[in-house]
Amino acid sequence: MNSSTPIFAAFVWPALFYAGAAAVSVPILIHLLARRRFKRIRWAAIEFLIDAEKRNRRRVRIEELILLALRCAAVLLVGLLIARPFFAPRGLAAILGGPEHTERIIVLDDSFSMGYSATADLRRGGEGSETNFERAKHAVRGIIESIRRRSGSDTVTLLRSSDIQTPVVASFYLTTEQVEQLYSRLEGLAPSERGLDVDGVFQAVRSLLDRLSGTVSATVYVVSDFQRINWVDRNARSAAAGEHASSTPVLAPLVEWAGKQRALKLALVDVGQPSAANLAVTDLGITQNQLVAGNTGTVRATVCNYSDSAVHSVELQVGVGTTPQTVREVKEVAPGQPTAVPVDVVFGRAGPETIRAEIGTDALPIDNRRYLSAHVNTAIKLLLVNGESSGMDVAEDEVALLRTALRPAGAVFSGNEVQTIDDIELENTPLTPYHAVFLCNVYRVSEQAADALQRYAAAGGGVVIFLGDQIADAALYNDILYRDGKGLLPARLGEMLQAPAGGVTLSDADLAHPAVRVFSGADNPFLKRIAFYQYFGCTPASAAEGAEEAEPPAANDLNS
Repeated sequence: MNSSTPIFAAFVWPALFYAGAAAVSVPILIHLLARRRFKRIRWAAIEFLIDAEKRNRRRVRIEELILLALRCAAVLLVGLLIARPFFAPRGLAAILGGPEHTERIIVLDDSFSMGYSATADLRRGGEGSETNFERAKHAVRGIIESIRRRSGSDTVTLLRSSDIQTPVVASFYLTTEQVEQLYSRLEGLAPSERGLDVDGVFQAVRSLLDRLSGTVSATVYVVSDFQRINWVDRNARSAAAGEHASSTPVLAPLVEWAGKQRALKLALVDVGQPSAANLAVTDLGITQNQLVAGNTGTVRATVCNYSDSAVHSVELQVGVGTTPQTVREVKEVAPGQPTAVPVDVVFGRAGPETIRAEIGTDALPIDNRRYLSAHVNTAIKLLLVNGESSGMDVAEDEVALLRTALRPAGAVFSGNEVQTIDDIELENTPLTPYHAVFLCNVYRVSEQAADALQRYAAAGGGVVIFLGDQIADAALYNDILYRDGKGLLPARLGEMLQAPAGGVTLSDADLAHPAVRVFSGADNPFLKRIAFYQYFGCTPASAAEGAEEAEPPAANDLNS
C-alpha cells in the first residue's frame, strides 16, 4: 500500500473529531494533578511501610498507566462516534488484504433533452446560461478527479448513451497523459438528436462487464437529467411507439451480474432542472391525401406545452422548402396539453417537397421545429366512366356536369385533370395513372373490369360508384361488385325505392360522411336544393363479412 494513502477519507463532522481529540488531554491533566506528594519524615516505624511500598510501587504504576489509557481511549472513542469517520476504499482494502482494483464505468446521457439550457453556476465563473450536457461534463470531471484522489489504481470506461456500444475511452488508467486525453475527448462531445434507451444502456453495461472477465468489483455512474418519460414512464413510451412493454426491471442485468460473488455500486448523478418548462412541436401532418402544385394545402402542426402553466402568444411559422410562408399566432397553449394548429400553405412546384413548422427559441431549441416530406402532384388525375349515351344535352348530362364541377373552366386551376371514357372502354384502360375512378351510372361492370378495380383499390386508388336509372339489375351488381362482402360495394343493393313527393334531402347525420363532409358546418343553401327522388335500399355488410379481409384476384396486373 502506498504510504501516502489515507485510512480515513473524511469525517461527517470533522470539528467534533478535533474537539474529541483535544479532550483526550483532560485525563492526562487529572493524572498529573492527582500524583501523590510525599513529605519525608524520618520515623523508625515508617521503615516497614517504605519496604512494603517499594514492593507494590511497580504494580501500582502499571495500574495507573492502564487506567490513564482507558480514560483517554474512552474520550477518543466518544469523539470518533460523534464525528462519524468513514474509510477510503483503497486504504481499507489494503489493511484487510482485499483486492484494490475496481472498474469504474461512467455512462454519459447525451440524448437531445440534455441540450436544455440552465442558469450558469456563477461560483464556477459562468456567464449567461449552460446546458444540462455542459453540467454533465462538469460532473464527469468531478468524478474523474475524485477517483484519482482516492483510487488511483482503478480503470475508467466512459460511455455515451447515443452510441453505447462504442466507448469514448475504455479501461483507462488515470495517468496524467490519459486523463488529458480523456478530457479532450469529453470536451468534443455534444448532445445527440436521439432519445434515451434506458434498458439498452444497462444491457450494454452488463455486456461490457461480461467481457471484462477478471473484474469482480465495479462502480457504475449514470450522469443524466433523468427525464420521467425515459425512467419512470418507459413502458408507456414503448406502448405509444407500438413496442412491447418490458416487464423486466431496468437494473436486472446489473443485479444478476453482482449476484455472482461480485461487488457492484451504482451512482446516479442528476444534472437536470426541477420543473423545467419546455414548448415543442410534437407532430406535423397534412390534412388531405393529395397535394397539387399551385394549390393551397392545409398543414396541421401540434404544439405541446411541457410545463405547469399556460403559455400565451406563441408564434408558429410554417414554410415549404426554404421559403417561409405563414406565421400563425397561437393565443394559448394549455399546460401538459397538445394544441393542433391548422395552417394553409401554397405548394409552388410539383415533385418532392419539404414542409417545416417552427416556433420561437426556448430552453430546448432542438424540438422547436419539425419537418415533413411530401409529394406534390402536377394535378389530381380523375377518370370518369360514363354509363349513359353521349348524345344528350349537356345540361341534362350528369357526367358532363360532374366534369365541370371537378374541372371548371377559367384561369384558376382547380387542381383536377379529368378524363371521360365510355363504360365499354373500362376493360382496356390502364387505371394506375389515375388517383380516382368514378363509375357514373354504369349499367354493367364486367368480371375483368371488376377485378382490375378491386386490385386498383387495394393498391390505394380511390373508387367512387354513382348509381342511377341504368342500374336495372341490382343482383348483377351484387354478384360482380359486392361479392358477399368481399368486393368494392360496402353494402348489398336491394330494390329501387321511390321517394315521397318533393324528394328527400341530406340530414345532418349524412353530412358526417367523408364524401360530403366538406359541405358540413356553416349553413349552406346549396345543400337544401339537393333532392333525391329514387334510391336503392341497401343492407350493410354484417360484422362477420366486414371482418373478413377482401382478397384481390390472383392476377397481378392492375391495368387488366
